[in-house]
Amino acid sequence: MMALMFVGTASGSTGGGTKVNTFAVVALAVRATILGGRLVDALGRESPTELVYRVLAVTSLAVVAVFVAALVLTISQLDRFLNSRR
Repeated sequence: MMALMFVGTASGSTGGGTKVNTFAVVALAVRATILGGRLVDALGRESPTELVYRVLAVTSLAVVAVFVAALVLTISQLDRFLNSRR
């Protein structure tokens, strides 16, 4: 469920998260890397390398932001959690 919330919605909508197209480019880049290819292609069309790098950078920053937010929330609530068990 959280993965679906992270991916978000399609390009034309107003939902949050990374877009489905961004997720598709990441998945295709992973597939190309596993298969040993240098180009990301789908349905007979190639994605420019600059676009793939931009998508990977945005996705990486989003993942880091989620982990930092989770870490901050965990640290800020740690005292409350430890005191509630007594």
